[in-house]
Amino acid sequence: MMPIVRAFLLLLLTIWPATGTAAFQLNDFAYGLRVATPEKTGLVKLALPETVYRHLVRADGGDLRVFRVDGRAVPHLLRRPDAKGSPPGTRLTFFPLYSESNATGGHNVRIRTDARGAVLSLSPPPEGTDRPAPAYLIDISQLENGIEKLTLTWRRHRPDVLIKARIEASSDLSQWHSILESVTLADIRHGDFRLENRTILLPTRRNDIEYLRLSWLRGGDAITVEQVEGVPIPRNPPPARQWVRAAFRSDLETPGSMQFDSGGVFPVDQIDLELSQGNSLVTGTLKSRASVRSVWRIHYQGPFYHLKIEDVPLHNDPVMVPETSDRFWMLDIDNRQSGLGSSVPRLMLGGRPHELFFATEGSGVYIIAYGSRKATPVVPPPDLEERVALLGAQAPLADIGRRIELGGTSRLNVPAAGVSGRMISLSTLLLGCVLLVAFLAWWVVRRLLQ
Repeated sequence: MMPIVRAFLLLLLTIWPATGTAAFQLNDFAYGLRVATPEKTGLVKLALPETVYRHLVRADGGDLRVFRVDGRAVPHLLRRPDAKGSPPGTRLTFFPLYSESNATGGHNVRIRTDARGAVLSLSPPPEGTDRPAPAYLIDISQLENGIEKLTLTWRRHRPDVLIKARIEASSDLSQWHSILESVTLADIRHGDFRLENRTILLPTRRNDIEYLRLSWLRGGDAITVEQVEGVPIPRNPPPARQWVRAAFRSDLETPGSMQFDSGGVFPVDQIDLELSQGNSLVTGTLKSRASVRSVWRIHYQGPFYHLKIEDVPLHNDPVMVPETSDRFWMLDIDNRQSGLGSSVPRLMLGGRPHELFFATEGSGVYIIAYGSRKATPVVPPPDLEERVALLGAQAPLADIGRRIELGGTSRLNVPAAGVSGRMISLSTLLLGCVLLVAFLAWWVVRRLLQ
């Protein structure tokens, strides 16, 4: 009796590991990226490139792993950038500059500052302050990390406002250099809509700039600036926003609507519609859904435009939307308020990519494997989470190399129905249990009959 039981237990121990979840290997994923890490670091990071999102199966990145070149997996952590976005704006001190010499830093203006460099006053007092100023001095010295953008509040002197402006910068109020040669500001009526652009995005990310000079190239006499708000550069800037073009699905076009396919699970928080023809305005409802069987969700209702007024091009700002990774998009067009012509607009989707952190063992080459119908999310070890929380902002960037094929596109498909190794193991175990019960019953009956 005991030899039989021992044999059964040995069979159980042999089969049982096969019924669990085996560790994933490189070949279980469709594609990979070679990544080179710097020397003498135990933690590196990178922003997921576009090609990864085009082949991920899961929007949460659960089918992504990091391997050494020898095939051994290493711990990783996938993190979304801070969803708070830009920090809140700060009201800035500004002064109108009325004479041409003042606007160009002439000798007849004296500027009084405090010990920290903040501008307190200009002298002599400007004359003719009842008319719009040709330029403004803006003090940004109190913003520790520099400035990302300006937003103006103004009083109109005409029903429609169309302005070309220039921005110059200085660190000492003496030497000035141009950082934005021309930018368009607008506050005009077009049909039933009021189209406004009061924000100036600054191209420089330098934090040694103390002062800005805003001057008008044309149209500045139409407004008087009443407030200037500045958005500082975040302390730990998130990865730059990626923009991808969603493909137009011409085969699914229906009257009054257009459908698009992003081709991946991109994180999207901004939307723009590029209109190729001049003087085009499209009013409609933009929706999205994760799959062809999901329900459409509305993200935006309103106008998109690309106009040319007085030889000045105007384009709507990108539309902010709640973040989504939906792949399919639809634009329902209100033909009564739209002038699109025969062209097909380009739907542009923008979003900040995930940040991938992983532990390294010295310098070397690693492989980011992605794209698998079988893979599920993994929980990063607590020590890695602690290191990312403490050192994530200072972690060096890994160099992303070329894409390589691992298991190929078959790893992206749903596995075909059939007998799997796990099913065979379970069936064998069940058969062994049945045989053991039958043997025990036979043995008990035999002993009773003796």
